[in-house]
Order: sequence, then C-alpha cells, then structure tokens
Amino acid sequence: MKWFLSNISIAIVLLLCPQLMTAQTSEKNSDFYSDFTKQRHEKWASYIPDTFSIQYAGGIGMFSAGVGWRYGQNEQWGTYILGGFLPKRDMEHSHVTFTIKQQYTPWHIPINNSIEIEPLNCSFFANTIFGEEFWMTEPDKYPTRYYGFSTKLRFNLGIGQSINFDIIPEKRRRSRMVSLYYELSVCELNIVNMFNRYIGLDDVVCLGVGIRYYR
Repeated sequence: MKWFLSNISIAIVLLLCPQLMTAQTSEKNSDFYSDFTKQRHEKWASYIPDTFSIQYAGGIGMFSAGVGWRYGQNEQWGTYILGGFLPKRDMEHSHVTFTIKQQYTPWHIPINNSIEIEPLNCSFFANTIFGEEFWMTEPDKYPTRYYGFSTKLRFNLGIGQSINFDIIPEKRRRSRMVSLYYELSVCELNIVNMFNRYIGLDDVVCLGVGIRYYR
C-alpha cells in the first residue's frame, strides 16, 4: 500500500512540474513583452514635440510659429523648428521663412511653486527665406565673388530670458506650463556690415518676443 501511494505521489509531481514550469516561463515572457512594449512606447513618445511656440519678429519673419523638444538634465537643451511669414512691405511679394534653432538654458530659478525664471537662454539658429529673388550662390549675371554671401541663408546667435508659469493640474487642458520670452539676436552678415561701418549697432541687433506652451 505504501509503495502504491508513493508511486501515485511521484506521478502527480511529474504531471504538475511541466505545467508549473510552463506557467513560470509564460509569466517571464509576459513580463519581457510588457517591458519591451513600454520601452518602445516611451521611445516613440520622445519623438513627439513637447512645445509649441509663437514669436513676433526676431529676424525670422514678422510672425513665426513652430514646435520643439526640450531634453537633457533639467531640460537645459531645446531644439525648435519654426515657420515664419514676412509681409511684402518694401518688397514686391510676401515671403515664407524656415528656422531651425538650438537653445541652451543653464539655469532654472524657481520663484515660488508656480513661477520660475530662466535668466539666460543662449541660442544658435539658421534661417532661410523662400523666393526666386533669393539665392544660395551668386547668379551668373554677377561677377565672381561680387557679393560674397548668400541672400537666402542666415546664421544667427541669440541671448535672452524667459519666465515660466506652471499651470495647476486642475486647470490644465493641453499645456502644463506657459513661458513668456524675449531674445536679442545678430546674424553673421550684419556683424560684417557693422565692422565695415555700413550699418550701426541699432541695425545689427534684432529683438524677438514670444510665448511658448509646454505639453
């Protein structure tokens, strides 16, 4: 009788072991898939812009708007893409501009629980204007190196400041924070013209002001 019960116990254990091992393997596979899916979603989410900016003036068009990404430790780096509009005024036609900007913000200083200031924003950006009258290289009608610069592409350096207002969670709709900023910028052509005394300092520096929404 003891021999019979012992054999029955061994048989039950042998029958249950594969099922237990299968359950453990299935649980591990499920955890791996969940982690993989989470990492994949987080990776793709990082490509979604987390800022939207509207700017007036600043050497990139009378009005411009675009999206951007903040990243790095304490979000000290920012990359922005903006499309701008330049009315005709002294020109024959109105024009569209395109800007890519890289910004570095070394400090975020909290004033209280909902307000912080960024005392220094340093930026480098490239701006281009669309139109047949603008060119990257000199047209054949001009002598070689007659101008020596492109009328279509400008490189700029800028510094500025901003103040950020955190939106309380109960009132958040599409943004978690709103920022007001200004920027003083210069382009390489204006710097050269200033040293050649073609223009004064007041014609070299451009002022831009804007508002930025954070997702």
